[in-house]
Amino acid sequence: SKQWYQRRVAITAGIFGYDIGVMSGALVKLANDTKHSKPQDWGLDEHEIRKEIIVTMALATAALGSIVSTKANNTFGRRLVIIIGGLIFALGSVIMAFAFNWVFLTFGRGVAGFGFGLQMTTIPQFIAEQMPIPWRGPFNVMNQLMITLGNEIYIEREREGERERER
Repeated sequence: SKQWYQRRVAITAGIFGYDIGVMSGALVKLANDTKHSKPQDWGLDEHEIRKEIIVTMALATAALGSIVSTKANNTFGRRLVIIIGGLIFALGSVIMAFAFNWVFLTFGRGVAGFGFGLQMTTIPQFIAEQMPIPWRGPFNVMNQLMITLGNEIYIEREREGERERER
């Protein structure tokens, strides 16, 4: 039904929040597992630069996805752009799961970021157009809140894992 789809769209941002948490945890583990290379003249080592590229790739491609979504929304419609954005995000997640080096991890982050950019520009518009007037604000707030909640769920799972390892 139409109402089910509208509610579902508003909570999809939790997946991206969870992804942010997973990536922050992975970067800490990368720092612990990888030996640092020789420092460069400007004070950063190669490992730190790689970590920065991995993090920045998702943000840069999300910005690109946001720009592309404007034309895509007008051409294909918001519902289809949301679905395509979700599929692209899922593809990026699969690439990251099977990444065997930092280049493929960066590529996966880029693909996922592009999908997220498509969705996070389109979803607030979709909610504003499809929801009844009294529900537009609350559902847009819920969309943003889900990013934070997804991140917090990951952080809490990591804390629980640390507690289990200490026992």
